[in-house]
Amino acid sequence: MKKYKIQTINEVFVPYGGLAMAGLMVHKTALPLRASTLKVPTSRVKISNDDVLSVYIGLLCQGRNGFNYMDIFRDAPFFRDSCS
Repeated sequence: MKKYKIQTINEVFVPYGGLAMAGLMVHKTALPLRASTLKVPTSRVKISNDDVLSVYIGLLCQGRNGFNYMDIFRDAPFFRDSCS
């Protein structure tokens, strides 16, 4: 997990700035770890449960309510780093 330093600055805020804090809180609750232990018997998809949960929480933090919005953030390194 990437470490973030919180400090006061005189810069412009971006709308996804709180995503790093949300990712840190999710990581601290061990939700992804607990999700990875769940077994879905009919799943043939090779995406882990913890990745699905982390990305969905990241999308919800951005005000998005479905995986169809993932294409917007697919190549965004900040989104990927914050959700992993």
